[in-house]
Amino acid sequence: NSKNIIPGNIYYIILDGMIELPYASELEIIDEEKIRNELITNNLKIIDDTYANYAETDTALSSLLELDYVVTENTPKYFNRKYFFPSILYQNKKPVFLPQLMKELGSEFFWVGNGMLPCIENSLNYIKCLTSSKMAAFLMISKTFFGSTPLAAFILRLPNTDNWNYAIQGQRNLVFFMENIDKNILHDGHKFFFIHQMSPHAPFKVSSKCEKYDFKEKQFTSLVGYTSAYNCNLLEIFQFMKFIQG
Repeated sequence: NSKNIIPGNIYYIILDGMIELPYASELEIIDEEKIRNELITNNLKIIDDTYANYAETDTALSSLLELDYVVTENTPKYFNRKYFFPSILYQNKKPVFLPQLMKELGSEFFWVGNGMLPCIENSLNYIKCLTSSKMAAFLMISKTFFGSTPLAAFILRLPNTDNWNYAIQGQRNLVFFMENIDKNILHDGHKFFFIHQMSPHAPFKVSSKCEKYDFKEKQFTSLVGYTSAYNCNLLEIFQFMKFIQG
C-alpha cells in the first residue's frame, strides 16, 4: 500500500541551470545568509556539497529515473541518446524503473515537462501529465507512423498545448503546476511529481519578481538576466512551498 510506504507527495523539482548558493553569493546574485534563512523558514532543508552521478542532463536524469547507473561497459555507446532521458520516457518497449515502482506501490508518477521536453502520457511507462492534450495524442500517433525519422524529431518540437511557455513566460513550470494541478490529486497524497523547469537556464525572460522582461539580444548571455531568473526561481519556490502546505 503506497500510503504505508510513501508518507506524502514527493516533489522532485529541477531548476535547470541553477548554481549552488555559495557560487551565486560569490557572483553577488544573492545574499546567501538571507536566502538560507528564508529557505529554512519555508521548511526547506539545504543539503550542501551534493553530487550528480553524471554531468549531462540526459544521463543524470536517466540515472534518477532508473535509480541506478545507466552507462556501463555493457550499454550502447553514449552518443546514441535514444537510450537516455527524455527518450526513455517516450519509448514503448521497456518500462522505466521509477514510474513502474510508483505504479507497483499503488501510486502515480506525474511529469511536468517543458517546451523543449514536453510531457506525453505513456501507458507502458505509467507517465501521467497534468492536463490532457490533443497535441500530445498527435505526437504519439506521429511516433507510430514516422518512428525515429527526422520528421518525428521535428514534430516532437512542435508547441505542446500542455505547457508550451518557453518563448512566452520563460518556463514557469512551478506556476504551471500550481495553476493546473487537480486539487483532489494533490490532497490525495502519495504521488510522485517530476517537475522540470527550464529556468534560470537561458533564455532569460523574467525580472527578479517574475514579471515578463525583454533582455533582447542579451537574453542568452546577460548576467543581469541570469540574476533576475535566479531570484525569480527562489520566489517561486517560496510560493510553491506555501501552495503545497496550504
